Amino acid sequence: MLNPAIAVWDGCHPTIADAVNQFKKRWRPSSSEKHTIQLLRETIGPAVSLFYKPLSTEQMVCIPGASAGLDFGDVVAFAGCKPIANTMRRLLRVFLDTNKCRSDDHETFIATIETLIGLLRDCSRKRPTTAKVRDTRLNNDRVKGFCRFCDALSEFTVFSNGSDEIEIYGTDETHLDATKTFRMSSAYCVNHRPKLQNGEWNPSYQKAKRSAVQFDREVKRLTIQSARLGAPSAATGNVFVDEYIFHYVRAHRFQPADEAEIRCHARLIVDNKLSDKKKQMIVLQKRGETLSGIALITSMNSRQAVSKALSSIPNVFREIPMPAYAQAVFQTDDMMTVIHAL
Repeated sequence: MLNPAIAVWDGCHPTIADAVNQFKKRWRPSSSEKHTIQLLRETIGPAVSLFYKPLSTEQMVCIPGASAGLDFGDVVAFAGCKPIANTMRRLLRVFLDTNKCRSDDHETFIATIETLIGLLRDCSRKRPTTAKVRDTRLNNDRVKGFCRFCDALSEFTVFSNGSDEIEIYGTDETHLDATKTFRMSSAYCVNHRPKLQNGEWNPSYQKAKRSAVQFDREVKRLTIQSARLGAPSAATGNVFVDEYIFHYVRAHRFQPADEAEIRCHARLIVDNKLSDKKKQMIVLQKRGETLSGIALITSMNSRQAVSKALSSIPNVFREIPMPAYAQAVFQTDDMMTVIHAL
């Protein structure tokens, strides 16, 4: 089984980038958790110590143990990779909320913290090739991760992580206890597994499969926008849709590493049928456009059709904050130019 691919963010501090690359060279598929922690202490710990020394107090808070002068590797060894990664994610969010001004040093700091968070999360996903899946004969090389259609973990991932929530289906209803077998999907969660226990097709799976393209598209858009919070960058091909996604991501404070949250919201968007046209309507209504104006811009048949479409949108999607200054930034001088561009 290959190790998770560790990404170094563009703009990451050179000291940390070099340390991560050294870690990657020495990290083996057979590396145990103990060996991984040892590598973190030897390669990442000293680099982080050099990195955080010149940082401000506000920045240093984002690195657990830095304020007390503790070695980063020792902190990770004590608390674990995943808890430290989650803590750094929360601290970085607080830092971004309280520091709106951006500079080159600021961007370097963010890229470096994101690199460290990604490193720790990849380490937490790592499993040595010789490890068994609990006390079973299941192949540990099977893919682990999120469900194909949502933010939940796949059945096999949940089970291999130690949870007993996954039901072990029997192959023989008359001798259920004697014929227990592991029928766990590596690609789908419990709710989206293709077939039910009785062998019938799962309606939730069929519904999600029909909207798989839309789901992937929304995940991609939210992920791209979360990497650039300063301006619309989803590149949907429509200025109003870009603007909606921009404000949606800012409202929920997504970061690129928030994969589970992004997938959860993408699923909600698709399940609630929040189409691109409805996103346009929400933005135009926030700008103060009349129903007739919205109908003209979005090529709807009538103002009544616009009213009906808007009323069908759940409030959670309509109540996304769009500050007045943002409306001014995106307002065009000639609305007809925008209309012809759609």
